[in-house]
Formats: sequence, C-alpha cells, structure tokens
Amino acid sequence: MDYKVEMEKIMDACGGEDLLRYLIKEDGVINWDSITINPIVAYSPRHMDRAIMVGCAYRHGNSFHILHSAYDFTEHPKFERWVNYLMEMDETYEMPAEALLDHNRAIIATEMDIDDAQMTSWEDIVKEVIDGERPNRYDSTSSSPLFDSEHDMADVLFDALFGLKNFIELITQETDVTLEVETSDIEDFNMDWQEEWS
Repeated sequence: MDYKVEMEKIMDACGGEDLLRYLIKEDGVINWDSITINPIVAYSPRHMDRAIMVGCAYRHGNSFHILHSAYDFTEHPKFERWVNYLMEMDETYEMPAEALLDHNRAIIATEMDIDDAQMTSWEDIVKEVIDGERPNRYDSTSSSPLFDSEHDMADVLFDALFGLKNFIELITQETDVTLEVETSDIEDFNMDWQEEWS
C-alpha cells in the first residue's frame, strides 16, 4: 500500500486537507495548520488479504481524535460484512474506524509506524497490534468524531464557506480609522520618572 496516495484519497473523500484542518481549528487546536494528520490503517487476516487505510486522526493533548472514517469496503466484501457486524453488535460505535481500533484490527499510525511499515509491511504492523506487541493509540473515551455522516460534513463545509465569505467582506470594506492624540499637556509632563527607573 502506498501510504501517501491512500492518505490523499482518504482526505479527498471527506473534503480535502483544508477542510480537515478547519475542523481541527474548530476543535480548539492552536497549531491546526501544522499538526500531523495520522492515517488509520486496518487489517484483519481472517477477512482480507492486505491492509487498507480506513480513516485519519490527529493528536489533541494526550490522545488521538478520529477525524474521518471510511464506510465503504466493497472491495473487501468479507471484511465489510465483519465491520457491519461490529457496528450492529455495539451501537455505541459512531464509525467503522472506531470499531476496528477497539477490536485491535487497526492502528493510528505515527511516523515510527510508517517507517516500520516501509521496512516490513502494514500487515505486519497491524498483526503486532492484534498480538498486543504494538499499541494502536486508541482510547475509546477520547474518540471525538467531528462529523459522522455526509450530512454533518456538508453542514460544516457550508458553515466554513459562509464564514470565509463574511470574513472576506469584512476585510474588503473600505473603512477609515482615525486616531486622535491630545498633545496639550506634553509641555507640563515631568521627565524625572526616567531617572528613577533607570
């Protein structure tokens, strides 16, 4: 799996990197424009032949938050049936990536994981998660999806676009700012304070 190509596909599927960074900013992250967006890679040896990217997340404080999850796994029908079963079995899951992470069949990959996958394979990396040899970096209490359906995503996109329109209108308005300073008392100003403080 070419991680960079797959990551771009995942981000494009939910509106692109700019929208994701806007959502991160809305979540109160100060370095929203430079924060790393981490891939979520899944693999289940019983249900598929190869690992696939199923979403993306970012670190906020001490935990990772899921930004986006794929919902369509038609290229892997056995895997798709299993994911649907997980989603039906526990209705608290808001998205497939969350279910896969909770069942140790996915990892929120950091730079170290990406480097390791290039030396071995993504399948080996997720097998280590399955075997408990590598953390998947998922904490179910911190899962905070910013949107979990196309409808919610569209609402956020339209809000962002209208916010941008209002911002552009605000900065393009011609306004004259006048600053008035009264200078009549300057001759009576005592400069002795400079000697006290120096």
